[in-house]
Amino acid sequence: MAMDLTSGGGSLIDSAKKYFADHYHNPAMKTSSEVDKSLSYSPTLQFKIHSHLLVLVEVSESPYPGILSMRRTDIEDLQVPIAVFCACPEEAYLGEQADAKRLINHGFGLITIAKDGQAQLRANAIPLIQRISDAEFKNELKGLPSTIKRRLVEANDRYIASPPSGVADIAEVLEGFIVKAGKECAGKQWINAKFLKPQTPASTLDAMQSAAQLSSAMAAIGSVRGYIAEYRNVSHHFPRNRAAAATKYRECRHAFLDGLKRVNSFRTAMRSRGLTGGL
Repeated sequence: MAMDLTSGGGSLIDSAKKYFADHYHNPAMKTSSEVDKSLSYSPTLQFKIHSHLLVLVEVSESPYPGILSMRRTDIEDLQVPIAVFCACPEEAYLGEQADAKRLINHGFGLITIAKDGQAQLRANAIPLIQRISDAEFKNELKGLPSTIKRRLVEANDRYIASPPSGVADIAEVLEGFIVKAGKECAGKQWINAKFLKPQTPASTLDAMQSAAQLSSAMAAIGSVRGYIAEYRNVSHHFPRNRAAAATKYRECRHAFLDGLKRVNSFRTAMRSRGLTGGL
């Protein structure tokens, strides 16, 4: 099927504009205006949800207009928080499910518009600089048991909704591993049980670092200790501006992926010493 590089008709635009005006309480909207001189792209609609998040809407006759596929990397390279939606006819969405799925997998949002003009949200959009692809996320889960995978999927869902919350949740998952490993170490009398307070995982990790039986796991223990110290109470403060927001989104993306790696490395290190490496 040839790519659709054109925006949708006037009725689609009117319905999309009404939907976003109702949903976001009448933000000031620009129509067919350039986003950035370096981008060479003028979406059908654009508006700000708040001072640092820009929303673009491409109204199209197809669920994945070619212009979005062509400009996705360019939008990410702007390094400012931008969320992008496609708005297309409901019948196009129903008839072109593969394209709709691909659009959503690439981090775009999607609304469909019925013949009577009613719009329906099919997928929400996330700032593209925050996006972690499904393939990248699933790759970090390889080798983990289903119980742990399910817990990390929950953390990923929180990340998509709020990056700082997702990062804090990964830190909580790591704390669960620490508590479990600490109890097992105490049971083997490698560490004293007095260091097992759940509220102070650092004390448990310090005790584990002092245990001769865990000498080969020092790197994994140290990296987890550093991660929790840095990200357990990650800031939820509202960014001052778009540049600060972009920095925060980039840091959260890095922290979330690094947290997944810490889960794997800590679990592997504990299992190598005869512990369960579980939650």
